[in-house]
Amino acid sequence: MSTKIAAIGERDVILPFKAIGADIFPVSSPEEAHSVLGKLLKEGIGIVLVPDDLIPGIKDFLAQTTGTSLPCILPIPGSKGSSGHGTKRLRELIKKAVGVDLMKNT
Repeated sequence: MSTKIAAIGERDVILPFKAIGADIFPVSSPEEAHSVLGKLLKEGIGIVLVPDDLIPGIKDFLAQTTGTSLPCILPIPGSKGSSGHGTKRLRELIKKAVGVDLMKNT
């Protein structure tokens, strides 16, 4: 069984992922990202790479997929670097899983 990979975001940020076989979906707004992600999840995509500055616009999908193995929505740094949304989400998930804030001093 193969897992399909997709990357959503600004073209210059996601274009390198095409080299590893990911399908790329350039978007210019959080609303576009939300729409594309909805379609991808209905198609059964396995892994979705999303610049972390788009994370606030797709929180409903993150809540829907939390606790499932697939699809996996992975935040990546955007064109302006990391906005911190990905790290914040990871911190929340670790705290929920182990009951302790392991990333407290980061």
